[in-house]
Amino acid sequence: GQGTPTHQFVLADAGSILFNGASGTDTLTLDYSAGNFASALTSICYTGAIGGNNAIDFIGTASSDILTATSTSITPSGGFGSTPITIFNVGTIQMAGGSGGSDAIDVTTSPAGGYCINADTPTGTANVAVNVTGTSTAINFAATQHLAALSVASGDSATLSSSASSGGKLLITASLSVLGSGVLNLTNNVMVVQGGDLSTISNLLATGFARGLWNGSGINSSAAASDTTYRTALGVISNSNNGVPIYPVFDGYTASASDIFVKYTYYGDADLNGVINGADYQLIDVGYQVGHGSWMNGNFNYDSSIDGSDYTLIDNCFNSQGMPL
Repeated sequence: GQGTPTHQFVLADAGSILFNGASGTDTLTLDYSAGNFASALTSICYTGAIGGNNAIDFIGTASSDILTATSTSITPSGGFGSTPITIFNVGTIQMAGGSGGSDAIDVTTSPAGGYCINADTPTGTANVAVNVTGTSTAINFAATQHLAALSVASGDSATLSSSASSGGKLLITASLSVLGSGVLNLTNNVMVVQGGDLSTISNLLATGFARGLWNGSGINSSAAASDTTYRTALGVISNSNNGVPIYPVFDGYTASASDIFVKYTYYGDADLNGVINGADYQLIDVGYQVGHGSWMNGNFNYDSSIDGSDYTLIDNCFNSQGMPL
């Protein structure tokens, strides 16, 4: 799809195509934007170089494009047609959104360490859903993602890889489902669930909290789990103040009142601005009078009440907090 081809072949004359990568890192790009080039083929086989961070990149059609991936194959459907693809030594699957239709990447099994998935829609409305199913299937996002939906089945996992500085990556999704023992690991980053339900997401964080270990099912954080100072956590707030956005812009994301924010921050950072100050103490004091509430009301340990244990968390972190998160 890009540049000047070094070789040209009449695909109608070929029953199948075999791509063997060279040394280093290989990327095979399959461009369907002008139509299904593979309609006359019986199969495609792509073997990446051993030891390379090899990728396969799909450029979609205006129709709904679907990829179903196992550890050794990708089965396309929808606008992609149905020519099967066999893959070896491939760790990254890319399908950028924005081409049209309701697209999806369904990962049913994964290689050791999981697939790296890039399904970002950089501009416009996100139109790619990512679904993780099967048994012990794992995926990783290495960069900010704008998704139509993210679904993680019980026993499977998705991870937004750690950033050099906290909040360096965002996972923005219009729909989120994490079932049973499934895990979404945000490490030290930020998630935005557009039109999300605060109670549902708080419940997923409560199981991820796992009595402060932050290694439970639901939504967890390996960064908080490995914090030997026990100062960091994942906090959650609704961006609505009687229908008006609390934050018009949150960590670089242009927000609406219907958004739910999840952020890696200090215990006690009730408003998720990355620091603990008087505003956070005002919020927990109001929550304490009511006796219950969410993170923004001072429920920093995701239990059923706001009490002395929450004040202990905010006091400890107020006295020892470092740079803003």
